[in-house]
Amino acid sequence: MEKLRNRELPMIQVGIGIVLLFIVFMFGHYVKTLGAALPMQLFIGFVMGYVLVRGRFGFAGGVKRLFVRGEGSLSKALLLMIVVILIGYLGIQWQAASGGALPSFLAGADDTVIPGTQNVLGVNLALAAGAFLFGIGMVISGGCASGTFSDLGEGEGRAFITMIFFIIGTLPGRWVRYRHDQSFLGKLNANVYFPEYVGYIGAFLVSLLFVLITYLLVVKYENYRKAKGTYADPKGDWEEFEKPLNPMTNEISASYKVYHKLFVERWSFTVAGLIFAMTVIFLPAAFGTGWGVTGTFINTITTLINGAGWEFATPPLQASVVDNWLANAMNIRNIGIFVGALISFLLAGRFSIKFNFTSKDGLYYSLGGLLLGFGAMLAGGCNAGALTSGIASFSLSGWVFMIFMTLGGLASLKWFAGKVDTIPSK
Repeated sequence: MEKLRNRELPMIQVGIGIVLLFIVFMFGHYVKTLGAALPMQLFIGFVMGYVLVRGRFGFAGGVKRLFVRGEGSLSKALLLMIVVILIGYLGIQWQAASGGALPSFLAGADDTVIPGTQNVLGVNLALAAGAFLFGIGMVISGGCASGTFSDLGEGEGRAFITMIFFIIGTLPGRWVRYRHDQSFLGKLNANVYFPEYVGYIGAFLVSLLFVLITYLLVVKYENYRKAKGTYADPKGDWEEFEKPLNPMTNEISASYKVYHKLFVERWSFTVAGLIFAMTVIFLPAAFGTGWGVTGTFINTITTLINGAGWEFATPPLQASVVDNWLANAMNIRNIGIFVGALISFLLAGRFSIKFNFTSKDGLYYSLGGLLLGFGAMLAGGCNAGALTSGIASFSLSGWVFMIFMTLGGLASLKWFAGKVDTIPSK
């Protein structure tokens, strides 16, 4: 490792990363005592967090990067990811339906549920409004649900503030959603599961058509920005340490070149998207459920408040209180996302705690977090459960969420331009 040290790679960070890997392994052994499937959930979350950091991959960037930089490399990679996930879900759901399984919203207590259809949400006012608010918060705070976890792993102070208020925001969000569902507006609801209308092949083709339309819109906007001269090089924002090393130079040791390729060099959006797609497909294949992130945030705050002696009167808030927080698969997977991101940065020698923002920025991050939590609960999910898993499950709700989340992101870019450090001036 001497040659690596000569390249000024912070070896203490590498050492901490290796030790932390061992701790994660031992933690996996511990959570196995709480549930046999939990170690695998931890591993899947770890891979997700690692990919998000190594590829600088994220859902918030799919909106922000396109309209700030004028180039859609990340947006296209996200669409490719969706296509791969759709292919995986097609086989999983078709096989289950062929065996007599039913969509979650139609299944009775004794029926087998088609994996992933838990994310087929009702298309209603709450979904649209929640997605719009989520999109605003996502851009203000600089990350979505999974992105906030990975940013925490990178040491971003803004993510710490965002996460606290993200969790707090789920409480009023869940209450408002409950009131919405009890009102006449809640009756204006439709669970649209494409296979019920056009079969699985038809649902797959319809979904591909939506992907194609979105792709063409991205390309059209890119061409518009190129014509205006405001199109940025897709790799123009790569930091120096992320770039590939020149393999022919003799100034860098062979050992460091290998290490840099394995643990430091940035992955392309396409590579990150393809690997991430595999983790998303694995969840319904192995566990029968889709990917989600924010569903347990409400468990966190209600359990804490309940532990302080306050009992909730609203039924869904009562039901959100849990006996053992660590026994929840989503919580363990979210921990995995955090440590995967943290270890990725440690092994690259790039970890640092960053609180280099103003108090004004901090207030905006708080607002962004509140809108993320409120919007996710109002909509019934976030960019993971409502958008990605919804689209993957051939649900109209996933596309509705994406449209209104994008609109919210665009509104945020316009309304808060130059007011917070996550959104540049126009």
